[in-house]
Amino acid sequence: EVKAKYAFAEKLKVTFEVLKPRPVTPFYGQMSANVIQPVFGKVTTKAITPEEGIKEMADGMRKIMKG
Repeated sequence: EVKAKYAFAEKLKVTFEVLKPRPVTPFYGQMSANVIQPVFGKVTTKAITPEEGIKEMADGMRKIMKG
């Protein structure tokens, strides 16, 4: 019944099988608001490449964790 109504459900099943929770860190809110979301926006609008986005996110997260 689900497959008939939602043809994409089978593909989503794989996603849920390998899903992992967010890392537990007191810095997550700050990282998400100040690093992840803005960089993700730049990548999705093609202002930067995915590779540049990964580097920018990693650098930003390290900076936050160092204080």
